[in-house]
Amino acid sequence: MTAEKLFYESEEYRGTYYDNFISYDVPSVESIDLYYDNLIEYNVRKKQRLDAHIGIMAARKRIVRIVLIAVVMSVLFSITIALKSDITSREVSIMSLTAQVESLSRENTDRKKRLNDNTNILSIKQKALDLGMDYAGKDAVVYYSIGKDDYMRSYCN
Repeated sequence: MTAEKLFYESEEYRGTYYDNFISYDVPSVESIDLYYDNLIEYNVRKKQRLDAHIGIMAARKRIVRIVLIAVVMSVLFSITIALKSDITSREVSIMSLTAQVESLSRENTDRKKRLNDNTNILSIKQKALDLGMDYAGKDAVVYYSIGKDDYMRSYCN
């Protein structure tokens, strides 16, 4: 290749040629159509990219929302389980205390019975006679009819 041919193919030549060349060339309809077709295609691709980005962001928001709901639900479930175990432990404690109360009540009843059985009626009778007590006569016994009241008052003259 010659240097002259390389000069004509270079950008410098084209720039000087078109700068010095005055023309009223109007672009062809095909080039205008091609330009706008390319522009439309570019805008369609750009809209698709934006739609995809919006879809991705919406999907991320949904995922974050689902994760937050899952976290809140797990916290609520753990609180519910903790409360349920607390209730269960308190029920066990109540049953244990109830059993202790019943046991103490039985022991009390048994001790009262033993005390009543251990007091010797004959020794109490003998001690009362020694102290000057005697049996009541017929005129000392008074009979009362008891109504439905819980108690009765007696007034002595």
